Amino acid sequence: MKDFLISSAAAKVQVKSVMHLTRALLFSACACLAATCQRTLPANLKKDVDAGNQAWVDGLKAGDANRIVSGYSQDSVNCDAAGDCVKSRMAVTAQYKEVIARFGRATSGFVRSETLHVDQDLAYESGHAEARFLNGTIRRGRFSTVWKLQDDGHWKIFRNISLPAVP
Repeated sequence: MKDFLISSAAAKVQVKSVMHLTRALLFSACACLAATCQRTLPANLKKDVDAGNQAWVDGLKAGDANRIVSGYSQDSVNCDAAGDCVKSRMAVTAQYKEVIARFGRATSGFVRSETLHVDQDLAYESGHAEARFLNGTIRRGRFSTVWKLQDDGHWKIFRNISLPAVP
């Protein structure tokens, strides 16, 4: 019986050691993966994405469609949550002018980017956004945006899809 107790205690120590080692390895692997993912993002991508997202917020608050589309490429496509899509920066500007005419200026807003992945000259972003307007309307939803590297080295919105909020 004493041998069984010793074996049982030794087994518990071994199991705990294996569990601690497994946790340490998983933590280390996650840290390495996170570091690798951060290294693979081009240096100016995050800056350009943040600037483009802030331009959306600032443009809605100012009632300025041109500011909103400053982060869009000339050949961009923008689809609203209803599925209505327009092509070209000029058409996207007109689309946002309609939004501003319908709802007025935003009193507040935010863009929360949740994922950002790169595949050569394209970057894929997804997240949530919200705008609150002077007339009391609140528009919120998810988005999926494709950013494209431009000839000048900056990233611009190439394709943007606004999606309804999760019910």
